Amino acid sequence: MANKRRYHKSRPLRGGFLPIVLLCLLLGCNVSEISPPPSPLPTPVAAPLPSLPSSPTPSPSSAVSLTPAPSPSPVLPSRADIEEIYGSRVPELWGEARPGILSRLDTGEKIIALTFDACGWGKVSGYDEALVSYLIEENIPATLFISGKWIEDNPDRLLFLASQENFEIENHGYHHKPLSVSGRSQYGIRGTASAGEVYDEIFDNAQRMFDLTGRMPRFFRTGTAYYDDVAVDIAAALGETVAGFSVAGDAGATRTKAQIMAVCENVQSGDILLFHMNRPNSETAAGVAAAIPALRERGFSFVKLEDF
Repeated sequence: MANKRRYHKSRPLRGGFLPIVLLCLLLGCNVSEISPPPSPLPTPVAAPLPSLPSSPTPSPSSAVSLTPAPSPSPVLPSRADIEEIYGSRVPELWGEARPGILSRLDTGEKIIALTFDACGWGKVSGYDEALVSYLIEENIPATLFISGKWIEDNPDRLLFLASQENFEIENHGYHHKPLSVSGRSQYGIRGTASAGEVYDEIFDNAQRMFDLTGRMPRFFRTGTAYYDDVAVDIAAALGETVAGFSVAGDAGATRTKAQIMAVCENVQSGDILLFHMNRPNSETAAGVAAAIPALRERGFSFVKLEDF
């Protein structure tokens, strides 16, 4: 153990300054060079603090919010992960309405969701400006499902649509195909043929949308709206809920204004209506513009899927 030095307090010479002078005289010191020790300073007394007015209790509106910041988006599985997990599964179901597909809103309130598809591959990538302008002018909430081909042909319009507060932009698939792990077809359109192709159809378009808008989609609707059960599970694994519909509003933009109005007369609470926004020569815009006032008169309001 290292030796510890002992420190002793030196004791002051008793008798004050006079004994020091006498000692110096005896030793021959120059007394003038000796300064008396400084007088001890008086102990300072703290001045009383001025009284401060008490702070008012903050109101809830002025209090600092303790709500945590949103969590970062979860890491999504890779294409290899999807192939490993789902590649050997055999689908058992096929159609528009299957478990895992959101076809109606679970509500007793008089609310409905208007959704509009912007198709692409195999169809025109048009832009129904009359329809879009009406929805914006009337501030109608709507969910827009955009395909990869439509984005490729209309990148500036996508940015414009994404900037509108009443619109929600969602995923309509990269190639606008039926979603299948076995190549199943619908309406003469061959679907995706493997778990990897399902991944490509969903994720590639989601990534394109994110690159342009800074937002990853939350809902997915495939071309033709047909799925098998394995494909629905893959969509969920990629963070997207499959959005179906309960009312075919314009039947692929083929219905007349009168037919669209007739269909909307039977709308019920919680319905998800499907229209198209890529056929400007159709009567969809006229039918929607005529149906919405009638729906409002019946007490219905409109919601985006992401807000419900």
